[in-house]
Amino acid sequence: MARKKKQREMPINNLSYTNQLKWNKAEKAFWAKYFNNPPAPENIPKHRDRLSFRSSDITDEEIGFVVTRISSINMLDLDDAYITSKTVEHLTRLEHLGELRLKGCTELYDDCVTYLTQLKGLELLHLVGTNITLEGLVGMHPLSDLKKLFISVDPKEKIEATMLRIREELPQCAFYINYRLYEF
Repeated sequence: MARKKKQREMPINNLSYTNQLKWNKAEKAFWAKYFNNPPAPENIPKHRDRLSFRSSDITDEEIGFVVTRISSINMLDLDDAYITSKTVEHLTRLEHLGELRLKGCTELYDDCVTYLTQLKGLELLHLVGTNITLEGLVGMHPLSDLKKLFISVDPKEKIEATMLRIREELPQCAFYINYRLYEF
């Protein structure tokens, strides 16, 4: 028995047996896939300047792994990732998220706006190519730090009244509709 115990204490995949217990199988696979040879869970930096999962097959659950270990991200790029509002809900656990890029995330609808308004420190939000409507953005006033918002709108849609309402809620924000600065 002593022999088996000794084998368990030997490092496997650069993690001691004790540290391996802190990872469940799915989380361990996630960190290995996206971060190649990740450090022990307690050594993952709490702050990241930039994280990009652009055009990846990252899942809502895997974003949950990220926010379990990392508490602050300056820029998170999820453009063209197949995520849902569950990912945005996970992101509300962050202490700070400066920039969030969700361009082309077609599974995002107005129901995730409730979670978007809970993000702390958000200065740039990119929603072009999502299914979040302009009307769905009314009520974004909790995002007092937001400086730039990118959204796509059908060019034939009447948006003036809705844009005025959103501007009242976010007076310091520049709005880009279909990549053009919206002039009031």
